[in-house]
Amino acid sequence: MLEDLAQASKIPVNDKNFLELAMMQGWTAEDIQQAYIRHVLAVTGGNKIQAARILGLDRSTLYRKLG
Repeated sequence: MLEDLAQASKIPVNDKNFLELAMMQGWTAEDIQQAYIRHVLAVTGGNKIQAARILGLDRSTLYRKLG
């Protein structure tokens, strides 16, 4: 499942650069989640339905997480 998500969103599963940067910046888990959601949205061209499917979220949950 994680590999499918990573492949669909074009982020390698073992991409430690992003996590290292996030840790150095003092990001919270919520910050990382927001960044990942926004990345998936960018990859899908802003298509929230497709992004929700890739992320395994309900559309309403995606909207709530976007704030």
